[in-house]
Amino acid sequence: LYQLSLSYKNQLPNRADHDLTLADKALLKIEELLSLNSPYQEKALKLKQEILNKQQEKELKAILFFEKLGWYTAGLNRAKKFLSLHPNSPLKPQMLLAGARLAEKAKKDPSPFKKELLEKYPKSPSAKSLLQKKSLLTQIKEKLL
Repeated sequence: LYQLSLSYKNQLPNRADHDLTLADKALLKIEELLSLNSPYQEKALKLKQEILNKQQEKELKAILFFEKLGWYTAGLNRAKKFLSLHPNSPLKPQMLLAGARLAEKAKKDPSPFKKELLEKYPKSPSAKSLLQKKSLLTQIKEKLL
């Protein structure tokens, strides 16, 4: 089962924005392996995380693409779903920043996204980006007043 899962994973494209349908097959086999007392469990867990990370990266790219297309509400809904399904994702700070931008553009309240980003990930590049944008907006407002 581990070898089959590894085979599926190795057939996945390197770039997350390509077809990842084999990822689901690999995850099914990994789950099957994890239900057994196998000596490959540790390797299987690592493999599972790699596949999940790639799927999450693809979802982030899709949400950013929705933003480019101007589909702010659809992108916002996907960002919210992502955050509820993957609360411990390594991509969470980036998703929170994207959610805040999408909420603003969809004329919704971005503060829950911003608050969580700044409180839980204050040193992340996403938080720094948000703070820089805030600083620029403050400077512009001061010049206009």
